[in-house]
Amino acid sequence: MKIQAYSFFWTATILIVFLGTLLFVAKDNSTIDINIGDTYYVIAYVTLAIFFAPLYFIQGLCYRLLLKYNKRPSPSLTQSHTLLSIGAFIGFLLLLLIVNIMHNPDNHLGSTDLVKTKTIGMLTILFALLLAQPIFLMNMAVGLRRK
Repeated sequence: MKIQAYSFFWTATILIVFLGTLLFVAKDNSTIDINIGDTYYVIAYVTLAIFFAPLYFIQGLCYRLLLKYNKRPSPSLTQSHTLLSIGAFIGFLLLLLIVNIMHNPDNHLGSTDLVKTKTIGMLTILFALLLAQPIFLMNMAVGLRRK
C-alpha cells in the first residue's frame, strides 16, 4: 500500500493541534523567542499551532481532492513539497527538544548560544516552509491541468 502525501499532512495537523494544546495547557510561559538583529519576536506556541494546523490540513485536503478527481500532480513536486513541509515540522520539533536541553540550568552553555541556536533554527525552518509554498502551488497547477 502506497502512502499518499495527504496522509502526511493530516498526521502533521493532528500532531500540531495536540502538541500546541499540550504546550499551551502544560506551560504558562510557552513561547519561542526569535532574535533578529536587535529585535526579539515572541510567539506563543498556541499561535503557531493555530496558524500551521489549518495550513497543513488544507494542503492535505488539496492533495486528497486531486486524487479523488483522478488528477495527477507531479510526483517530483509532491515529494519536494512534502519533504520540505514535513521536514520543517520535524525540524521544529527537534529545535524545541534542543532548546529545552540547552536551557537546563545545570548546562553551562551561555544564553547567547541558546539564542543563536533558536534564531538560526527558526529561520531555516521558515525558509523551508516559504520555499515549499510555491512548489505546492505549482504542483496544484500541474495536477489540475493533467487529465
